[in-house]
Amino acid sequence: MALRQRVWIDDRVQGVLVGRVVIYWLAGVAYLGLGIAFFEFLSDNDLTTAERFRSFAGQFLLWLPSLVLLLPLAIFDVVRVSHLFAGPIYRLRMHLASLAEDSDCRPLSFRADDYWQELADPINALQDKIQSLKQRVAELEQLQAEAGTATAGQSDATGTDRDETVAVATPESLVSTAATVENVG
Repeated sequence: MALRQRVWIDDRVQGVLVGRVVIYWLAGVAYLGLGIAFFEFLSDNDLTTAERFRSFAGQFLLWLPSLVLLLPLAIFDVVRVSHLFAGPIYRLRMHLASLAEDSDCRPLSFRADDYWQELADPINALQDKIQSLKQRVAELEQLQAEAGTATAGQSDATGTDRDETVAVATPESLVSTAATVENVG
């Protein structure tokens, strides 16, 4: 697994996972404690309650170091594994935010061992489509500007302005015309 720069990526997702690990750990500790308690209290009837409690505490204290070491190990492992799916979603969110600001940002990529590698291809295709549409709009705006300056400077040989109407296509009118053609056809 590649080294990560950040340990904690997504508070909501990773926080829920860590909370679940703690709940499962507490349930395991309770199960172990109840198991030892039932075994101690039902095994020998000659002991007093205080002796049974001391025996229970001795048995439980033998397991306590293992239980205490198990919780941080489990939390570390869950956070580490959660990087494989929380990391790509974090990168996707950051990429979409930068794409909204500027479509010329670099393509989306994930680390080699991340989950959801297949998310990058459609996002990158969408980014390419946005870039090509932006280029087309820029070309149409340039054509519109050129057509506007060409008609504004035209005059006939006598020096008077012509009474011609020149239709200039805007990106919006092209889209509405294309939609009309699709609806008719």
